[in-house]
Order: sequence, then C-alpha cells, then structure tokens
Amino acid sequence: MNSPFKRLTIFQKFFISLTIIFVVAIAEYQSFLQKSHKVELYDSLHTEISSTRVSISKLEYLLDMFVVAWRLEYGTIDIIKGSVNDLVANLNILREDPRYSRIWEEDAMLTGSVHNIQYDLSRIRDDLKRLNNAMSQDEIILLHNSIDTNTVLVTEKAERLLSYITERRQAVFREFKNRALLSVAGFVLLMLAGSFVFYRKFFSPVHMAVLTARKVLSDDEDARFAEDEATEAGRLGARLNMVLTYFRTNKRRGDEERALLKALAGDLSGQLSGLSALMTFAGKSLAQSEVFNAALRLSASIARSDAGAVYVLEGGGLRLKAAYGVDEGYIRQAQTLSIALEDLNKSLSVFDRVNLSNPSFSAVLAERSIELMVSSPLFYNKEFSGVLVSMYRDRAHYTAELAPFLEAAASSIAVASGHSALFQKELSARKFLEHLMNQLPHGLAVFDIGGRCVIMNAQARQMLGAEHRFDHSRYSILEDDLLKAQGMVTSIKKSYEGYSTEFIIKYSPLSARALGLNVAPARKLRIKSFPVYDSGGEISHVALLYEDLTESEPAQANGAQ
Repeated sequence: MNSPFKRLTIFQKFFISLTIIFVVAIAEYQSFLQKSHKVELYDSLHTEISSTRVSISKLEYLLDMFVVAWRLEYGTIDIIKGSVNDLVANLNILREDPRYSRIWEEDAMLTGSVHNIQYDLSRIRDDLKRLNNAMSQDEIILLHNSIDTNTVLVTEKAERLLSYITERRQAVFREFKNRALLSVAGFVLLMLAGSFVFYRKFFSPVHMAVLTARKVLSDDEDARFAEDEATEAGRLGARLNMVLTYFRTNKRRGDEERALLKALAGDLSGQLSGLSALMTFAGKSLAQSEVFNAALRLSASIARSDAGAVYVLEGGGLRLKAAYGVDEGYIRQAQTLSIALEDLNKSLSVFDRVNLSNPSFSAVLAERSIELMVSSPLFYNKEFSGVLVSMYRDRAHYTAELAPFLEAAASSIAVASGHSALFQKELSARKFLEHLMNQLPHGLAVFDIGGRCVIMNAQARQMLGAEHRFDHSRYSILEDDLLKAQGMVTSIKKSYEGYSTEFIIKYSPLSARALGLNVAPARKLRIKSFPVYDSGGEISHVALLYEDLTESEPAQANGAQ
C-alpha cells in the first residue's frame, strides 16, 4: 500500500516539513522564554530580599544608636516602626504580585522562608510598639535585646534565602543550557536527516540525470532519463525524455533556425556597430554636413540602399542638405522634397515610385532607376526637423527588418544635428554678448560666489590697468589687497547678502602692483556692486560696474579756481 505522503507534490511536502519545523522552533522558543523569564524573576527576588536585609541592618544600627546612648526622643520609635511596616508591606506586595505566583506555587521552601521573615518582622514591630511605651531603662534594654535577637534571625534567614534563590537561579540556568544543547543537537540531527533525504531524493537522481545528459551530448541515441511517477525527479525524467524526443526529431529544423538566427544576429550586430560608429563620429564633429554624409554612407552599406539624401525643415519646406549615390542633376532638380509633410512627419514611410503623388519628383527618380523610397523622420526635442531618405533600385533589397535600423539612424542624425545647431546658436549668442559687453561705456566684471572673476570686459581691464595677457579667471575680488586695505571688501560682501553698494576709490593698476611698482598713476573709480540672481531666486554671482572719474578731477579743479 502506497503512503499518502508519496502522492503529495514536492511543494506540499516542503510546506508540511517547514510547518513542523516552525512549530517545533516556536515551542522551543516559548520554553527558552519561560526559562529566561524565570531567571529574571529570581534576579528580581534576589534584589528585593537583598534590599530588605540591608534595610533591617540599617534599622538595627539606628535602634542601637538611640538605645545605647539613651537618647530616645519623641517619634524616634515611630520612625523605626514605620520603616518595619514598609518592609512588611513590600514583602506582602511581593507575595501578591501575579508575576511571582507560579514561583510561590512551585517552591514551598521559598514561600515558607519569606513567610518566616514576615513573621519575624511582625514580632519586631510588636516589640517596637512596647518599646515606645517603656518606662525604665531596664525595660528598654530587654525589649532592645529581643528586637536585636529577632533582627539577627531575620538577617540570617534573609542570607539563607538569598543563597537559596541564587541556587535556584543557577539550577534554572543549567536547565536553560541543557535545553539549548538538546535543541542544538536535535536540529543537527534534523539537518543530517534532511541532508540524507535530500541526497536520496534529489542529489542522487540529479547525478544520474547528469550522467544521462552526458550520454545525450555524446550523441548516444539510446540514452534515456529515468522515469518514475512516484517522485518529482522521475516525473522530471519523463518530461525530459519528451523534450529529448522532440529535439531529436526536429534537429534538422533546429539547425536551420540556428543558422537563420546567427545570420540575423550578424546583421543586428553590424547595425549596432554602425550606429555606434555614427554616434562616435557625431561626437567628434560639429559639422552637420559631415554627420549627414557619414549617415548616408552607413545607410548604403548596412541598409543596402543604392542612394540616399537628407532633407532638413527650413522655411516651411524640406531642403536638401546632403546626398549620396546620386548625380548633380538630382541635386539641382530635387533641392526641395515635394511631398506633403503629413506623409513624412509621423513615422517611417515607404513610397513606391509609381504611386508617388508628385509626378515631377517621380520622374526624377525614374531617370535614376529608383523604384522604392523609404523616408525616416528626424525628431529633435519632440519636434519634426527633417527626413532621412533611402532609395532602392531593387525593391527586394528593402525588408521590414531594416526599418528599426533606419529609424535609429534617423534619430542619431536628428540628435547630432540638433545639438550642433544648438551649439552654434549658443556660440553666436555668446559672441554677441561678448561684443555687447566690450562696447559698453563702463567697465563690467562678474564674480562667482567664491569671488573669482568669470567675465571682464575690455573697459574694466583698462580701468583696472590689467595687461593684455592678464587671466581674469585667476583674479579674486575678495583677495584684492588694495580693496582690503581701503575696507571695500566688506562693502562688496554685502552684495552676496542681497544688497547693492557703491563707493569711490583710488585704484592703482593691477599690472604695476603685480610687479611691486608704485609709479603707475592711480585711477579714481566709482564702483557699483550688486547681486545677480539665478532662475531659482538664489544669488549666484555678484556684478561690479566701474566708472572712471579720473578725467573729471582736473575739470572740477579748474572750475573751482
């Protein structure tokens, strides 16, 4: 009779085994938790009893001090009696604490010892009551001796109880260690048993399957995997045999498909290499014409096109910017691509020469035996900017598999040309700004947050007396010794806080000060300092506007005369 456990799936077996392990682990954890809690309770009891013993010793010393010195003042005994009452109350609270209820139930000796200590404390309390009403020194001495005897007894009992609690704690700790050792040993045995089962049920069948696979790889037609519906490995062997049969019967078709995939992989690899080469070339050159010509040559070699052209959107129409594989006549006749933009600016389009809507352009293609034209749109910054046109004399040379490559090539062209145009635009704007700054009637210099100069026009160089080879990027306004000496750096720093400042200063040329010369005439400059804010509203730079007042001084002096 087969066991029901064998009919379970490997997942069900694993889940059941894991559940049993978890249940055992939780039970062990609860056991360890109980032992640990018991150790903590014994530690707490030890602390409370130790505190009681120390308190009794203090009370004994206090009572001896008053009785021997015969200085029983009003309320002294009540104070001592109150302390004894507190000890009794603390022990009562300890016995009534539900955390210790199980210890009181299981350990009769511990319960009896605490009860005896409470009883002795009650007798001490009663003697203290009589001591408070004693009339003679002899009576006081007798009561003191009784109290002292009971105190000694309580102290001895407390010492024995502390020793007993320590022994019980050590016993529980030994049980804890023994339980831990048993748990570790049990789990080690469980791991060994699991390893044996794993070897028998999984590793051994897998090893046999590996040996069979080696025979299959050596073209052994009789090699078969072991089949067994009772185990997962056997069921896997049956499925592997089905797969093996399939591959053996379809080996020729598989070889053909692999050859086809290899050829396709070679084509794709060539396309990727071509695109990489195109992007590398685009990174080295900022000339649009060179990038266009490189893309056309790449399209001809990889996409197997016979000719090609790049048209860019200008003035509402598509203008020819580069051509490959065509003659001068095509360049003259097809300067503008006369096809509706709606047919070109969506996605890759394939046009048959016979079906072109523009007869004149169709005639231009017919003169050069072009039968098929493929248009790949150029998009830069999500805007249509032109088309990459690939032309085929044989329709069979173009296949749908080439469309992704042509689209990728068009995207590369668009990005490269767009970046180039953007760079040229920014370069022109920068040159215009430099010309504009150099034609300002006043000197202007801009400094970054660290005080380093980033821009200085010609007038500022002249007013500051800088030489032609002077590198303004090495000049720091915050480190100018002359400005520091006249206390103007503090005024300039105000601009970094958002204020505009203005001051007039006698300034000697930078070149003379750099050479240690003082013979160069100083200039009287009016300097205005103001902050420059970035797009986020934060101060990014400080600008200084220089006005030369040197020439106005003689005129003012003559007017005064």
